[in-house]
Amino acid sequence: MTPESKFKTWLVTKLRDYGAFVQTLETTTGRGVPDLMLMYDFNTYLWEIKACEGSCVLRPEQYAWHRRALNQSISVLTIQYNPKKVVIHTHNALEAKPASNGWKLQRDRSYMKFEIEALFDFYL
Repeated sequence: MTPESKFKTWLVTKLRDYGAFVQTLETTTGRGVPDLMLMYDFNTYLWEIKACEGSCVLRPEQYAWHRRALNQSISVLTIQYNPKKVVIHTHNALEAKPASNGWKLQRDRSYMKFEIEALFDFYL
């Protein structure tokens, strides 16, 4: 199991424990679609999950999907897990910069893994 898969499994469990309804999307739909859709407190959220030590990159099809969603006033949040630092960063595609292999994400906010409730309180 990849670090991203492990983190996604852990995150989905935490979200469900928090009371959110969570559905995995990317494995059952087209390219570029975010990894998770979650519903909580009468709101729907789309989250892209990344596990990387340095800067994370959205693939071109992911960036295009995120931008199309933003054009409809739907935000896709990218959650980055850095396994070496046990830190979770959040990103928004509006802040992405072109890179040779996709779109480099700029950090928005950071949370320690044990502060997951603070992440949920802020974004849910």
